[in-house]
Amino acid sequence: MPESAILPGGDLVLGGVASPVEHFYDLTGYYSQPLVVRLTPSGQEVWRVTLPATNDAYVNSMVVGADGTIYLAGSFSGELTAGATTLTSSGVDALVVALSVNGEVLWAKQFGNGAAQRAWHLAMDGTGDLIIGGPFMGTIDFGGGLLSATNGEDIFLARLDASGEHIASRAIDDAEYDTLWSLDVASDGTVLIGAEHTEDFMVSLYVAAYAPDLGVELWRTDTNMSEPQVRARADGTLVTVGSYLQMLHLDEGGAQISAVSYDAGTFGLLYPRLAVTPDGLNCVTGAALSTVDLGTGPLTPRRRRRRSHRVLRCRLDAYVRDPARRGHLVRRRALSPARFRKRARRWTIRGRYRDLRRRSDLAGAPRRLRGAAQSLRPGV
Repeated sequence: MPESAILPGGDLVLGGVASPVEHFYDLTGYYSQPLVVRLTPSGQEVWRVTLPATNDAYVNSMVVGADGTIYLAGSFSGELTAGATTLTSSGVDALVVALSVNGEVLWAKQFGNGAAQRAWHLAMDGTGDLIIGGPFMGTIDFGGGLLSATNGEDIFLARLDASGEHIASRAIDDAEYDTLWSLDVASDGTVLIGAEHTEDFMVSLYVAAYAPDLGVELWRTDTNMSEPQVRARADGTLVTVGSYLQMLHLDEGGAQISAVSYDAGTFGLLYPRLAVTPDGLNCVTGAALSTVDLGTGPLTPRRRRRRSHRVLRCRLDAYVRDPARRGHLVRRRALSPARFRKRARRWTIRGRYRDLRRRSDLAGAPRRLRGAAQSLRPGV
């Protein structure tokens, strides 16, 4: 998911990933690398910065400091170049990068060992400290000593200063698998998380608060909502929402003040996000796969026509055996959907392929084309 933030002067910064290959189906050298773009309020590009990588690298979260410094959190494997710094990972490492307001790389740091560690969330408190969190396996060290994942996959939390130096860190290892869904910081420095842990196939979803030094868990409240998103409010309370649009208003100690639920349809929201505006409005975004109703009437997502099957069918004849060439596997030129249907119908009429689904020999074709052939009926 692309990330966005507003610079002090009003410009927009977008963070995401880009690929050096032009077409998604060209899998040769296909991988993602971090991309940051600065735009004016009218949408004109000011600059863009790409962090070249030899394997997949991602930007998962982004914040902007009061001086305009842009901080990125993500993960990478292989080699990644950030300015004059080249980072190398033998597994998947957590990544934190700082950019100036002009797009220059100020510093870049990696955290992890040979296993998998990913920085999923990044927040900034009122003093300019960075709080990062995410899942990890194996061990990870932010400068305050090794944190170990003792139960499969655990959660790390770390507080860093504006230069990326360690202030505090801890691991959360409640169960076999722990997942961090959201992270925020209250005005007093309290770190808030929305998370889940799984043990013996039982899933528990909760919101928790930790002291500013991350040493003590202050409270924990079970929410029973999937992908819990939590945000602090200016009055010291907090709000949390899940993918099925259940919203809780909690006080400073995690006790429920109020609750409201909306109709999220059959599938709820994919990638729900929660933000609180300066005037106190709760803003929820996400991808709706079914009709939702937020109290103002049903909202139905626009469904796009799927063209993938038509494309696969029109290219299917590139991998059939040609009777005129004694059954040799030949590669014909791709046809348009209409011409392909006409060709398939002619094959059926002439008896060359009484059942195109059964007689087509696609042993040398890509798997996705073999699947398309199984769904194709003669005479279509």
